[in-house]
Amino acid sequence: MAYDGPGGALFKNNKKTSDRHPDLTGFVELDGDAAQSIVDQLNRGVQHPKLDVSGWTKVSQKGNKFISLSAKKPWEKGGQMSSQNFQAPEPQHNDMDDSIPF
Repeated sequence: MAYDGPGGALFKNNKKTSDRHPDLTGFVELDGDAAQSIVDQLNRGVQHPKLDVSGWTKVSQKGNKFISLSAKKPWEKGGQMSSQNFQAPEPQHNDMDDSIPF
């Protein structure tokens, strides 16, 4: 899946054969601010760094549903709002979701 910037997507897992397998699989790409936030959190001793994640249900050009993702540096008190002023990345044509019905 091609994006103009960082983002991600989740697709139905058509290879699921047991309840232990995930319902959805996909990927997330991080921008420099999100990646640096993880490093900063680890350097401060945070054992489980966090990002703000948002998702939008979308439909591919071929009519298949998927979830478009955005992962951002967490909102911090003091003015920087990473999760309040954003838009979902718009996916380009994706051949990966051709056979993924929801």
